[in-house]
Amino acid sequence: MRRFIILLTLFHFFNATCQLTVSDIPDELKNGADAVFLLDQGEFTITEDDRAIFKAKQRIAILNGEGGKFAIMRLSYDKLRKVKSFDAERFDRYGKTIKKLKKSEIMDVSAISGFSIYEDNRLKIADLRQPEYPYIVEFEYEVEYKYLYYIPNWYPLPDDEVGVLRSSFKLVSPPGFEPRYKVENIEDRSKKEVLDGRVTVSFNYENLVPYFYESHQPRNVLPVIYTAPSKFNFEGYQGDFSSWESVGNWQNVLNEGRDNLSEDAKMEIQALTEKYSTDAEKAREVYEYVQNNTRYVSIQLGIGGFQPFANSVVEETGYGDCKALSFYTQSLLKQAGVESYYTWVYAGNNPPDLDPSFPIDRFNHIILCVPNKGDTLWLECTSQTNPFGYAGRFTGNRDVLLITEGGGKLARTPYYPSEVNTQITTAQIEVDVNLNSTANINISYAGLQYENGNINHVANQGEDDQLKWIEKNITAPGFQLTDFDLRNNRDIIPSVDLSVEFESSKLFNSVGNRYFIQPNLFNRNTYVPDRDSDRRFDISINMGYVDSDSLVFKIPEQLRPEFLPEPTNIESEFGSYSSNLSYENGVLTYVRKVMIKDGTFDKEKYEAFRNFRKSIVRADKQKIAFLKKT
Repeated sequence: MRRFIILLTLFHFFNATCQLTVSDIPDELKNGADAVFLLDQGEFTITEDDRAIFKAKQRIAILNGEGGKFAIMRLSYDKLRKVKSFDAERFDRYGKTIKKLKKSEIMDVSAISGFSIYEDNRLKIADLRQPEYPYIVEFEYEVEYKYLYYIPNWYPLPDDEVGVLRSSFKLVSPPGFEPRYKVENIEDRSKKEVLDGRVTVSFNYENLVPYFYESHQPRNVLPVIYTAPSKFNFEGYQGDFSSWESVGNWQNVLNEGRDNLSEDAKMEIQALTEKYSTDAEKAREVYEYVQNNTRYVSIQLGIGGFQPFANSVVEETGYGDCKALSFYTQSLLKQAGVESYYTWVYAGNNPPDLDPSFPIDRFNHIILCVPNKGDTLWLECTSQTNPFGYAGRFTGNRDVLLITEGGGKLARTPYYPSEVNTQITTAQIEVDVNLNSTANINISYAGLQYENGNINHVANQGEDDQLKWIEKNITAPGFQLTDFDLRNNRDIIPSVDLSVEFESSKLFNSVGNRYFIQPNLFNRNTYVPDRDSDRRFDISINMGYVDSDSLVFKIPEQLRPEFLPEPTNIESEFGSYSSNLSYENGVLTYVRKVMIKDGTFDKEKYEAFRNFRKSIVRADKQKIAFLKKT
């Protein structure tokens, strides 16, 4: 994964003569809050194209145990960042000093991540937590930067469930080096001044009430001031953020001269791909070659967080990080005559939406884009098991930056609509006269549902892991597994086909001479969104999907249904639901279909959305009663 220069977003600098206490906090900032930032101020000063100083101070009232996380400050440093000073002090609710940490009490630990083999990050950690509440903590520090690429973004509300009494942020620079900024989710209160030959842009906010998480809220709702340098120098590599094109050109310079392949590799790729006529076929062969001959490791060190290994290193060692493996794959594809683009992406949850007019590095990963004559393919080069061309939940449906010969170009990875994200279940259940049951179940998980419960990973593991997954995820009363089979279909729209056989003596519950069964044995929906009478944000549904279930029960002739519920049909702008029960000649058939739409919906419709989900839960609890013939 690409290197992130870890920058704390809680940056603060304040006049030490002011001693705000818990009693200074207005009720509207405390209500429901875990902590209140009495003061939250920072100042980032650019001194040269590769030098900057960050001074910060924060004073925080910790109101309960959940707020204790704000009583810990972690500062990351490495060869490009030096912590010049770091002070930490704890006070009682009235502002009286309880504890001031000595330098020896500030921990200094390695920050090497478990997946990285070469990294130089370290952490200084000040922990001021105590069990009695409320109390106040204060942190003050200064960090020197020996590069200028990232500038810390500023969050006037640093987190949910906190209030902020005062927050301010300053950007100071020589003329010609003024940072660029963009304000989101809060009023732009920037003020620009020129003092002593330096340009200062300041932001000041007061009395910010806590924000509380809402079910299905949109991504990235906190107020934020995004920042980026106008131009920078990173270990001798100069660049600028004047356009996405120029950002891409900077990456092109980093990649220059590192794409040589050995003659053996060239010959091997030629032999693997010469029998194919299309770019897609050649790309698949190259992709699977990389999967079979390399493995992923993380390298995060200085400019090495952006610059890939030379191909010769990957050939010799058989490993690389996302940069190296994507660049290596790109070189192999070029040898096979297939065009591709090295691509910046934010992988994982909550990807940012990028602004064409505001270039900024908000990425953490590298993948590969193959134009494929308009039928674009996306390759995750770090995985030895990922299906060819599948972006999935990790990198799908988000903005990316293609690094082309002409510089950077924004694009978007694949969107997976509801109709391809399917879970299709069929089952045959036979019930004997003693109400013991045997069942054969077939479930297909496709599209984004290929990742349900990480079954896509389990599909590549041994039978023991697969068995554990089935026992955890395939639920029915008295379920006893007798056999199973799992097949992984690694297509561009991948799927896992699971076949399970089981026995049970507990599918029916009896009350007197009545015998009850819930026909939806395997896919009951229990999710209802939280109540929210004062909705603040619109409704966001990130993934649409379709579930289809068809279960056939062979019932012994001694039982007959007392009555059959009427079919259920629910139509909503959020999706639809239908279920139907039929009985004929001892055969009970249950058919169900759920379709959920993705998208953003007006916050005023939240109660309708909640009622829709509640209706599905009620319908899935539906039971049928059988009477025993006398």
